[in-house]
Amino acid sequence: KYPDEFYDLLSLNGLVFGACTYREFMRFSISGPAFGFNFACEVICSIMDELSIGNKEYILEKKRIKAECREKNNLHSIGNFFMRNIWADTNNEKNILGYCKNIDKITLSKLEEYRRKMFCGQNVFFYVTGCVSDSEIEQLISKINEYDIEKDGKRMKNEIILSKNIYNRECNVKIRESSYYSALFGFDVDSKKYSGAVCDILY
Repeated sequence: KYPDEFYDLLSLNGLVFGACTYREFMRFSISGPAFGFNFACEVICSIMDELSIGNKEYILEKKRIKAECREKNNLHSIGNFFMRNIWADTNNEKNILGYCKNIDKITLSKLEEYRRKMFCGQNVFFYVTGCVSDSEIEQLISKINEYDIEKDGKRMKNEIILSKNIYNRECNVKIRESSYYSALFGFDVDSKKYSGAVCDILY
């Protein structure tokens, strides 16, 4: 939608745009001064647009992501080794970024199909905080309602399966050869017995 001037437009409106992927959900965010709210609405809602990237740009983007995958997998191999041991035999032991061989298989049409399936009424929510008036929130709602969002799509639960070893860990040391070192220590906490404050204090 904003092929070349996106970051220039963000700067003109004093806005900061960001996105990140967690193990259980994806988040897009935009923040800035009150005067940039109208453009912020336009940007955040455009995430719901049908993909309009050309094949050439898509290939370049896939190359960039694959390079990031290789870099992350290499730099954080010890961290990944740690996570695979902590979350052994569960969906959480997988790499968030994915793997190059899987990225190669994703076509534009498959990506658009997944986008429509994921960005449906059951999976998407918007939240606004800060210096925003009721009329501006109404404006955002009105803009969202203009989009062709599936209202009854399948909800993605993204449930985390607990490792069979939780609360029953073997007291041992896992070692992996590498060109650098990283000492990692993990422990299981039963949130039904201990509050988040306990974890914060320990952390």
